Amino acid sequence: MQAWIGGLVAFTPLDDGPALGARSRQTVQQGGRTFDVESEIVELIPGERLAARATASAFTTLLTYALEPIPAGTRVQATIETELQGLAGRLLGGIAGAAAERKLAADLDRLARLLAA
Repeated sequence: MQAWIGGLVAFTPLDDGPALGARSRQTVQQGGRTFDVESEIVELIPGERLAARATASAFTTLLTYALEPIPAGTRVQATIETELQGLAGRLLGGIAGAAAERKLAADLDRLARLLAA
């Protein structure tokens, strides 16, 4: 995961997985800040779909990846929903959501390049 997820400094599985309910702890650097994040797999259909909820002190994010076989390989469709807590949520609103979407797009682009190599 550290090879394709930008800003991921550390990833520590807390449970065996990947499996429904499996948790992990991550340290993420983004926008000049460092966040400790705990995530949980909330949906898992092997080869088809994965959703994980990531929670930090300032935000909760739901990341969903849907896989679709296509003649050239596999299409990955990803969505991200971010809910900011506290003052940061009121001040940053849509700006943070747009930044999260750009980061997700960059991460998926990095993953595609790694897989192509």
